[in-house]
Amino acid sequence: MRNRGVRITSETVDETVIEESPEETTSLLSGGGDDDDGEDDFESRPWYKRPSPWWLIPTLLVSSTLSSMTMAPKVEVYNKLVCREHRPEYSSHDPPILMPGHPQEELVHTGPGPVVPGHPGEAQDSVELLNYVQEAYRWRPDPPASAYKGGVKSPSALCRADPVVQAEVAKISTAMTTLMGLLAVLTTGYWSSKSDVWGRTRILAISIAGVLVTDANFLLVAHASDYLPGGYRFLVVGPVIDGLVGGMPTATAAAHAYVGDSTPPEARGRMFSLYAGLIFTGIGLGPSLGSLLIKYTDDLLSVFYLTTLGHILYAIAITVFIPESLSMAARKRIAKKNEMRKRAHREEEEEISRLRMGPRGAVLTAWKVVRPFFGFLSPLALFAPTKAIPGQAGYAIGKRDWNLTFMATCYGVAGLMIGLYSLKFQYAQKTFGWDAQRLGYWLSLVGVVRAFHLVVILPLILKYLRPKPEQAISLPIEEAEPLQSSNGQTPATPPPTADAGRAAHAEAVKRYQHSPRFDLYVARASIGIEFLCEVGQASAQGPTSWTIATLFGAFGGGYSPAMQSLALGLLKNEDETGRLFGAMSVMSALCTQVLGPALFGTLFALTVGVFPKMVFVAACVCAGTALICLFCIRIPKPIPPPVVIVAPSGSSNNSSPVVLEGEAARRVIEGEPPRGRTLSRGNVRAKIVV
Repeated sequence: MRNRGVRITSETVDETVIEESPEETTSLLSGGGDDDDGEDDFESRPWYKRPSPWWLIPTLLVSSTLSSMTMAPKVEVYNKLVCREHRPEYSSHDPPILMPGHPQEELVHTGPGPVVPGHPGEAQDSVELLNYVQEAYRWRPDPPASAYKGGVKSPSALCRADPVVQAEVAKISTAMTTLMGLLAVLTTGYWSSKSDVWGRTRILAISIAGVLVTDANFLLVAHASDYLPGGYRFLVVGPVIDGLVGGMPTATAAAHAYVGDSTPPEARGRMFSLYAGLIFTGIGLGPSLGSLLIKYTDDLLSVFYLTTLGHILYAIAITVFIPESLSMAARKRIAKKNEMRKRAHREEEEEISRLRMGPRGAVLTAWKVVRPFFGFLSPLALFAPTKAIPGQAGYAIGKRDWNLTFMATCYGVAGLMIGLYSLKFQYAQKTFGWDAQRLGYWLSLVGVVRAFHLVVILPLILKYLRPKPEQAISLPIEEAEPLQSSNGQTPATPPPTADAGRAAHAEAVKRYQHSPRFDLYVARASIGIEFLCEVGQASAQGPTSWTIATLFGAFGGGYSPAMQSLALGLLKNEDETGRLFGAMSVMSALCTQVLGPALFGTLFALTVGVFPKMVFVAACVCAGTALICLFCIRIPKPIPPPVVIVAPSGSSNNSSPVVLEGEAARRVIEGEPPRGRTLSRGNVRAKIVV
């Protein structure tokens, strides 16, 4: 274990002097003490100007609720817009999409779409069927004008069941998600780095501006798709702008940074747990509230009006009321470091220019041209196989450690399945004939079960089933027995600990005693549950069995936190923790927002008219591949920190302390006496040496 700028000098265990090295680690929250421009003292500010996670965390419940309210209605609006263009005969009896305040006198022969006898999925696109429907509705009396209030109604059953309509909906939905995800992958690194210089709240404000543009564009297309270039395809403009400003990955990174800046280290775990719990709680509440709002307003767009208003209020709170968590001194210090990094980069470019002649210069020049296009993937280099630590029992192929490689592969393959989430709405609409209200209730039920699992069940499992670390034992020795090392030599007096060093020593023991093996078990169990969930959805014969399968899959929600903890346990260098999570964010955005939606969306569009369950079969393959990768991970046996054994205070034994390393240190930490030592009464103390 590396000593970070601390040198311990003393002659005894109980009296220690700790000398600080000139390099100090400064805190972003305090602004650091080595900046000449001074630092911001947050404690001297009024309470309403101090950064705190409680400024941001309560807004998560509101924002996640508002966002989840639009999940099911958004698919309904897609169906309606696509059906009007590709199957106008189905929607000829639907109420027109009108701007609010449109005169009701212009509504002629409006009514809900026809319901074909039998199962909705059995509707056939034939001339006889269409003639029958048109003839039947020709003599049907018009409903009273009070039945419609100028809002947007749900699409007809024929629209929901038509394979052509569903294929086009899958295409536009996939295009929007893929474009936004691809642009977010390319821009998240830039905007996240700017949050260190511009501040967290400014980046959050930029992200919410992209969301507001998307909301406005959606409402515009919903009301005036016939007058826009491309018709309903104009929907892609919003996600493109949202992706250019970073999208959801950038907003999530900035929010995590804000919580981390304004929370003490010992409380960050609790805050991040609360963060995740509130998000899933909002996901559980939102769809039901959206369904109730649609029911009482009889307008699909009512939830979008409310969501847009909520986003406007959130933007005002971010820009006006929520204080910045990163001090001005810290931002200036980071800006200086960035300038030094740019200077080093310019020097590297000059070196390449000098070596431009010859074969090596040609390669360097080519790399100079290509590198900017692949810079967003540079964090993924952390997942490349590395040389195994000598003497460490781990999974090594050809003397290389592949654990992080297998972990990243599992993380990415499992992330692909998130691209299936929105397609489940279309599948339920086509196969079971569900409308926006039923989809909302289903979403709420799944969200509540997942939130309950993450907030209640999983913490209890981690608390009571995780193996408890053994306490280090007190080793009795003969007082007259000289304390010697295993090679028979009396070692030199090791550097003992002081009060300031004991906390670091205790942390070293905790790191050694904490094994990621249990996290690996939780991840395997969660992916196994997800695999069974996809099998159940692929084999379900009706809405009840399909719903039960999706509810069972909610208990696989422990996969993400288990994988994050597992990745930290597999990381060899603790200084690369930030780089690790940055690489996982890039991998997540690439797979969940680009590759996953493109893969499953294209597959659903190709097979929806033949075998719509094919997407669940593909999800089974992804879950099985991820599970195989997890079984390829071998948890290495950690190398224990050195241990010092000293004689008890007041004893007649004045021998020098003994430094135990390797197997002997492991036995002491795990509660076993070291081998080859005569034991008798009298206590000794074990101290860990940094």
